[in-house]
Amino acid sequence: GDFKSANMVFRNVESPEPTVASFDWQWTGPGVGATDLIYLCAMSLADEVVANYEAAVLRPYHEELTAALGGNESVYPFGTLCMEFQWATVDFVRWLVVGRLCGFTPETLASRARKKDANQAECLRSLPRLVWLLRLAQECMGAIQERE
Repeated sequence: GDFKSANMVFRNVESPEPTVASFDWQWTGPGVGATDLIYLCAMSLADEVVANYEAAVLRPYHEELTAALGGNESVYPFGTLCMEFQWATVDFVRWLVVGRLCGFTPETLASRARKKDANQAECLRSLPRLVWLLRLAQECMGAIQERE
């Protein structure tokens, strides 16, 4: 799916824990959670969050998932999540380059940046986010190649 802020609804209640519902009208089904995490990082989160994505996104996700799975970290080790996140990042960038950046120009980026549409991916309206994503994909490809 495309796990992004435009596909989330937050409930306005007085609570230390936010109540949120996530939906996607185009597709839903089983998949690799790391795919949703890279979509979230590329499309919605603040630059300050993605700058330290491992501590701000991957670790909390893994901790919550481990707790939900009964607290046994060996069921889904953090290293497995990181490996899946690397593959998901490379796949996301493949999709982005082939499916979204064709005909993309600096003017397109500037126009999208001015609109601030929640349905428009951050990586398609922010040059720093696009650069971050391409560098991350390069790092991920290097890590994948080292394991092969």
